[in-house]
Formats: sequence, structure tokens, C-alpha cells
Amino acid sequence: MVNYNEQLNEKLLGYNSNTNIINEETYKVIAGQTINTIANALSKSLGYYGSTTVIEDNSFNSFVTKDGYNILKKIKFDGSISTSILRFIMGISMELVKEVGDGSTSSVLVARDLYSKLQSELSDGKLEYYSRKEISNALNDIVKDISEKIKEQAVEINEDNFDVLKSIASVSNNNDEDLGELVYNIYKEIGKEGFIFPELSSTGEDYYEITEGLETSFGYEDKVQANQPNGFDLLFKDPMVVCIDGAVENVDNIDNHFLIRLMEEVCVKLGKPLVIVAHSYDHEVVKLINTNILSNRHKGGHHAVNPELKVALTRFDKNRPEEYKDLAAFLGTKLIDKPWEDQEVFYENAVKLMEEDFNTFRMNYIGQAETITMDNNYSKYIEGKGSGTEKVEERIKLIDREIDYINQKTEENNDIQLYRLEKRKNNLKGKIAKLFVGGTSETDAKAREFLIEDSIFACRSALKHGYISGGNLIIPKVADQINYEDELKSTLLDIIVDASKIVFRTVLTNYARYDEDKIEDIIDECIENKEILNIKTKKNEKDNETTIVNSAMTDIRILEASISIIGLLVLSNQYLTSTPVD
Repeated sequence: MVNYNEQLNEKLLGYNSNTNIINEETYKVIAGQTINTIANALSKSLGYYGSTTVIEDNSFNSFVTKDGYNILKKIKFDGSISTSILRFIMGISMELVKEVGDGSTSSVLVARDLYSKLQSELSDGKLEYYSRKEISNALNDIVKDISEKIKEQAVEINEDNFDVLKSIASVSNNNDEDLGELVYNIYKEIGKEGFIFPELSSTGEDYYEITEGLETSFGYEDKVQANQPNGFDLLFKDPMVVCIDGAVENVDNIDNHFLIRLMEEVCVKLGKPLVIVAHSYDHEVVKLINTNILSNRHKGGHHAVNPELKVALTRFDKNRPEEYKDLAAFLGTKLIDKPWEDQEVFYENAVKLMEEDFNTFRMNYIGQAETITMDNNYSKYIEGKGSGTEKVEERIKLIDREIDYINQKTEENNDIQLYRLEKRKNNLKGKIAKLFVGGTSETDAKAREFLIEDSIFACRSALKHGYISGGNLIIPKVADQINYEDELKSTLLDIIVDASKIVFRTVLTNYARYDEDKIEDIIDECIENKEILNIKTKKNEKDNETTIVNSAMTDIRILEASISIIGLLVLSNQYLTSTPVD
């Protein structure tokens, strides 16, 4: 009798079937090696005495940094699994930095320690009889409980303690106190609702400019329109502004007629400077305006509308319609619709209305500002008539709703979109600062710009959520307030508390003054006495007195990021590659 099972087994012995399935045992080995490699690369940079990393960029130039996220971005692996894990960690770290300005290195170190401890408990410890779902749910519950305890201890930033921002800004940028104080000084001027945008300095020096209104990235249309002694700048006091949603072109002479009549009404009869904003202008329109400006400067040639004519043309990007509406709202007006394909709309709604009832036209379509300044690159509209009005507040609320919606779409990289929305909102609030970051070279300036961004994000988070002290030991300090009867949660809480100590342990290790036993004694003493060792002063400081502070959300977000990483590494049971492997 033929044994078909034996025949089948003999055939399979010579059969090699490649698959894209990486089993759990192999995946866990690769995952462990990957997280360990990443953590080792980051750990030496942590803390006041952390070392720097020299990074070679694609053009074979080098720059030096202590910033964990910038180191993380430059790490590479050959293997697809390690690369996938790295990208996942980078995505989490980027969200972490953008929200609290710090924590990339800390989250990876905590994740590695959690990974090691959880793996051990899953294999032959207290967790081996629990499902992955039960463990995941318990971890999420513990994170929520710890977060609530941290939030309860958060201190709101107000006028009395505003100088705490100086410490927050410095701690978050690897203890560059000069940069920290610079960020703090700006916030003193713009207040809690203000917003700082860093840019590279053209002078090599650090400096900042406060914009007390709305700024656009378009200047005057032609240098002839500049009216300051230096020949480059334009300054209008109490100007009127018309915003046209379309191109201004001399089609059937309608546009020229409109502009001449507008200058007569605003510049001659009212004696006000006039700014016209549109998407574009043709040569004939610019020539018309410039001819009138030059004629008036020469004291009344026959082309002149008025000897004191003050008028300027500027643009607005047609691809950013919502921002154009922001500008109109800030100025206390609305856009004049000028569709390219239908001049009749423009004539009926604007030209005809202005001719028949200028007061109604003015009420609907002319905005004002206290001051407008321009050069060939930028325009600043200061103290617009609509600033603080209900219409502007409605636009701010609309932007906030859009920000909330985008923040819920965690599967996408939305940093640029969120950045623009925040800038729009703070433009409308009229509180914005440009911080120009200098350095000994462009590479140095870029590295310092990253540090400035960390300070800004950390301060924004603290201003929103309050601050807390604890020096990387806040989780063990609040954990004694949490008691679980449930054995699973109790075990996991102990693991989280123990893993969270790794951050301060690494800071002390990089300080290179204490052996391992002494470091553990210091950590235990700090937790027990609610204090922190300040390695700059070499003294223990009470939590309520120390300058080692950060946003209340920092440790919460670090813990959440660590748990997210663990979810990928520990709680997965296999990995599917994009293509089969040998």
C-alpha cells in the first residue's frame, strides 16, 4: 500500500518556497537589535553633559548636534524591517518634538527598557498568561491614570511666574541658555498668545522683529511706489485698502477707469493713502499708477490726480484663497470678486457701485489699517480695522476647527499644513515674531535653528498646558498615588515606573561622576524626597524650587510615544515584508 504522506514529505524536502512572512521569533530578534542600535546612538547625547554627534550630510559637509531628533533622522539601516521600525519611531518622534519640543531620545530609551522588561515577562514571567489585547488595554489605562496625576500637579504660567519660560526654553534646547533667554524675551513682548517663527539670519547674528499685525510675502509692485528716503521702503499712515480677488488688467479700459476713479475718491477727496491688493497686474496698469505717482512728485503734471497722491500696488497669492480672506477680515473689508472670464460681474458689483454710491462701496469694499509698510518682498498691515472684531474671531475659530480635524488624522504627516494654520491664526491675532537665527556658518545656523524650534515648541506647550518639575523622574513620583488591585495593571505599572527611570539614569551616566550603585542611590533619594539633582549646581533641589522644569505634557507625551513604539515591537506576532525573502 502506498503511503501518500511519505511521498509528499519526500517531495517537500526538495522544495524551497520563499515568503514575505517573518515569524515572531525572527521579528523579535530584529526588532530588539534595531531599538538597541537606535537607543545606543542617541543615549550619549542626553543631558547637560551629553556628547555631540558629527553628522555628514549628502553634500559631504558635516555639522555637529546634540539634538536627538536630528541624529535619529540621519540613522540608516540596510534591512527593510529595521528601516520600517526606524521610520515608525521617527514619525512618533516628530510628533513629539512638534508638540513639546523635546523627548525624542527619552522616548526611545524608555521604549528600549520597556521592550526588554516586557519581553522577559511575556516569555516566562507574570504576563505570559495574558493576551496581547489585555496587555495593550491595560497599558493604555495606566498611561491615562499617570497622565491625570501629572496634570493635577501642573502649574499654570501667568504674569507672576512668566520667567519660568526661560528655564523651559533652555532645558528643551540642550541647555543653551543664551538661546533660551532670547526666546523668553520675545515671549515677554508678544505674550502667551504670541507665535514665533524662526528663520536663518542673513547677518550671522541672532535678532528678532515683532510684527504687530498681518504680514504677507509680497511687497510693492514697482520700486517707483517706494516713498521713503532710502528709496526702498514704503510707509503709509492711516491708509485705505482695496482687495481684489482677481487679476487687474486693462480690459476694455474698465480697470483703468476703476483705478482712476478710486484714486480720485480716496486720495483726492478723502486725502488718504491707497493700497490696492490683487493677484496680478498687467504692464499698462502698473504704468498708469507709476505715471500718476511720478507726475505728482514733479508737482502736478497734467497726468496727476493729486499733488499728494499716495498709492501702491501689491499682490496676494491666488493659490491661498483662505489667507486672502484672512487679510480682508483683518482690514475690516471683503474681497471684490473679479472673475477672469466675466468682466460684467466686476463692473456691476464694483465699478458701477462706486460710481453710483461711493459710501456703500466704501462700507463693503474698503478696509483700513493704522500703518502699512512695504519693501520689494514683504508687506505688513498693522492694526487693521477688523482686528479683534467678531468677523476675525469667527475666522480664528474656523482655523481652530481645521487644526483639530487635522490633528485627528494621525496617519498623515501634516506638519507643514498645521504650521501654516498656526501662522494664519496668529497673524489674525496680530501677535507674531520673526526670530532670525545666526551662526558661524550656514550649517551652524541651521543646527541652532533646530534648537530654537525645540525651545519654541516647548514654551508653546507649557503656555498651553502649564509646567511641572521633577527632572525626568515625575512618573515614579506620581506613581505612588496609583494603586491597582488588578494583578496585570499592577505588574505593568511597576515595569513602566522602572523603565521611566532610565532617562535620568542616562543623564547621570553621561555626567561621568558616579558609579552605577551611586546613581541608583541618587535616583531613589530624589524620588523619596521629591527633589532632583541639578548637575549644573551639583546640589539636590526641591521640586517646587528647582529651575529644572518642562511642560506638563512633556513626560506624558514621552510615555505615550514609548508605549506606541512598544505596541509595534512587543505586541506584534509577525511581520510581512513587501516582497518575499529567502
